[in-house]
Amino acid sequence: MPVTCVARAFYAEFDDVKGPVVLYEEPPGCLTRDEEGRRIWECFGDYVITGREPLDGVAVRARAGRDAVLCVPQILRSETRYVRNALLFGLGVAVPGADLPAATGACLPALQRLSRSLRALEAEAQDASWAARKERLEAALPAVLEALERAAAQACRRHVPPAPPTPWPATRDPNVLALARPWLSRRNAKASVVHGGLDERRPPPAVEPYEVPILLARPRDLLRLSSHRYGDDAWDLAVQQVIPHVDGVRSAKQLARAARVDLDVVLRSLRVLRHYRCLAVVDTFQYQNVYRATDRLSRLAASRRALEGCARFCFRGEARKSLQGLDALRLYCAFQDARSVKDVLLEAARAAPKVVAALDARAFVAFGLVHGLLVRVHRFPVAVRAAQPSRARTPPPPFLDRLVFLCDGSRRMDAVCTDVDLPAARCDAELREHGYATIDVYR
Repeated sequence: MPVTCVARAFYAEFDDVKGPVVLYEEPPGCLTRDEEGRRIWECFGDYVITGREPLDGVAVRARAGRDAVLCVPQILRSETRYVRNALLFGLGVAVPGADLPAATGACLPALQRLSRSLRALEAEAQDASWAARKERLEAALPAVLEALERAAAQACRRHVPPAPPTPWPATRDPNVLALARPWLSRRNAKASVVHGGLDERRPPPAVEPYEVPILLARPRDLLRLSSHRYGDDAWDLAVQQVIPHVDGVRSAKQLARAARVDLDVVLRSLRVLRHYRCLAVVDTFQYQNVYRATDRLSRLAASRRALEGCARFCFRGEARKSLQGLDALRLYCAFQDARSVKDVLLEAARAAPKVVAALDARAFVAFGLVHGLLVRVHRFPVAVRAAQPSRARTPPPPFLDRLVFLCDGSRRMDAVCTDVDLPAARCDAELREHGYATIDVYR
């Protein structure tokens, strides 16, 4: 029976026998034959599945008569996995030609993000069979296509009968939610019908390569809880690969190397964990880092339970049995005037050597940052050529030009150190030895 619809969302692949085919569409049957018997897919199949490298991952808009299509074709090559050495697929929406600009503005960002996510999922599941892949697509794509279809229909400024909000199934893979819109949450029964009864809130901030992720639960508990509630493959494969390597010491860039995962995939995985409040991020720990205490110290001082938890987290060894949370509180109060960790610990070592000896400085700073007791005062270095450069005893290292370029006052020292894979003290020493003076701006 012909399907009457204003906007259509679809997922298509290149079949080795049939050529470009639509595997999933919303509403069902809308592209095969519309209410007037027109075969819309035959006009646009070659534009959605192109097979041309210049169009890989690029938004394509095509219009034929009164119909138009907006899609993002993808090409994933593998000589051993696919019969034709490549998988060609595309995700898109079909709308009336006059409404193509409006649909582009409403759906293009989501299409690009979803296409990249589907490409990453396909690349990571290299050992998955076709049946497992098809099962995963069937679980994810209907909700995604329905949301795209509703958004495109609203953008077309046509009357669409409102659909009642449908509850999100309890067995739904949580990564489907992150794939569709990573920052959706259920608010009330009157939530947006465009997103299946889910309201949109402010997206979680992105994780930078120089930031250090800290899990707010044990890795085995995260994996066990997710598997118990949503199935064996509840977390995305990349998230499952990243979680065991998060130790609170390595930055996101170092984490990508340890997990043998692309840095961009790691940053997106950490952002998903951050959205579900399973992860917090802190700065790369260095004794030269400058911090300033906040007014939340009064809350810590007023809570005996918080002080006990602070003492358990910050102190190590046998000596911590004789120490209390007030000892850590005094150290936090020493940052009132924005001082470095090195200066605070040196001063405290003279007054209370037992406290400093039992203190885990990295855990102490991380606890303060996660709970808002400390805020970082960032250093922005500017490298300038000295008037009378000293004669360097060694030839300039290969990273010197890159280091000088990065120290232009617009980047934090953490970002500079992560880019060149050197600590701040080494960067300062190399610049000083080869005739550069550093002007530091703290803010």
